[in-house]
Amino acid sequence: MAEAGWLDPSDVVWVHGRFAIPLRRMRREGGVNIEVRFMGESMTHKYKGDHIVPIRELVERNVLDLPPAACRQVLSLISAAREIHVPIPA
Repeated sequence: MAEAGWLDPSDVVWVHGRFAIPLRRMRREGGVNIEVRFMGESMTHKYKGDHIVPIRELVERNVLDLPPAACRQVLSLISAAREIHVPIPA
């Protein structure tokens, strides 16, 4: 996982109620525009860094209020996806 405050293309993030992937490594703060690609789409979008949350962070902080088994499953899927990460072509 990218260190705190940073996102990289192997992170799965939540933006405006949808899953997305950051296109490049960027600092997650309000003054930074981060370009993302929503899953299942080819078009890219830019959002302020403080509007983007890594899914792993939501699960680890129990923000999603998932049962423990579901939390483990989501974290396992994210870990597996990070291991087979293929860069997204621009």
